Formats: sequence, C-alpha cells, structure tokens
Amino acid sequence: MRSGTLPSALTLHVLFAPTGPMQELSLRSEWSDAFVALADRFGAAVASEQLNDSENQQPEPREACPCFAAPATGLITVKELGLDSRLAEVSVLICQECGQHWLRYLYEVEAFTGSGRWYLGAITPEQFATLAVERAKAVLEGLGWYYYGGSYFQGHNGRTSGTVMLSP
Repeated sequence: MRSGTLPSALTLHVLFAPTGPMQELSLRSEWSDAFVALADRFGAAVASEQLNDSENQQPEPREACPCFAAPATGLITVKELGLDSRLAEVSVLICQECGQHWLRYLYEVEAFTGSGRWYLGAITPEQFATLAVERAKAVLEGLGWYYYGGSYFQGHNGRTSGTVMLSP
C-alpha cells in the first residue's frame, strides 16, 4: 500500500471478514480490540465510498465471468450472517474471479422431504456493507433476478425474481 499499489477489493474483504486471517491473527496476538476498531473503520470507509446505495440496486452481469453464467461457480464464503427468524441460513459469498458479492439464502424444513432450497442473488458492495440477516429475504425479493435451486425444485435450478418461496 505504501508503494501506491492497493490490494484488490476481494483481498481486503477477505482480510477483514469475521474469522478471516487478520482476525485469527489478532486473537492469537492479543490485539483483537484494535483489529475490531480497524475492521469497523474499513467497513465505514467502504460504505461511505459508495455513492448510490439503493437497496434494490443490482450489479450488471459480467458476461465474461462464470459466476453469472452458472450459480455457485467459483464462489467463496466471506461472511456467515446466521439464521433469520424463519430459520433460513444467510451468508454472503464472493466470486474468486471477478469479486462479485452474492447473497445466499438457504431454507429447509427437516420434517418434510424435498423441502430444501437455496436462493443466490448478486448484490452490490453497498448492500453487503449494510446487510442484516432479517433483511436478506427482502433484499433478494427486491433484486431484478436471482438464482434458485435445491430438492424443493427437484434438483433443478434457474433464474427468477419476486417472492422467495418458503412454505414446505
């Protein structure tokens, strides 16, 4: 950074991710409070850097990147947000190739065979910076499109928009 060359956005997000390499190092080296303060400053800087933070904004597909051609191609988990009030698992993934953020929403009712389903929508860095677990479903539903798949859909996947289906 001192030489004027900045790391990629993907590298920075991974470094500052919960349970990422920097946090693990800070815990072992007893400077976790300083790391949390720095990570908070990083998050605030990323959020303030963005000019248009419309919640329903969706990035344009990068036609050359496989992550827009097939769901879950080349994605790594960056942040596990946890379970929402519907008991859906919410996380954010990033494409290793282009740095695109993806919101993943997993839902299953264990008592019902074939109820497992996942939804995956491209989100902006602004949406990632301000995403709360309880808003994840609404964010997906507000996108122009998102991927779906899982046993609920008999193993098929595709693209859709609108309401995220959760009934068994």
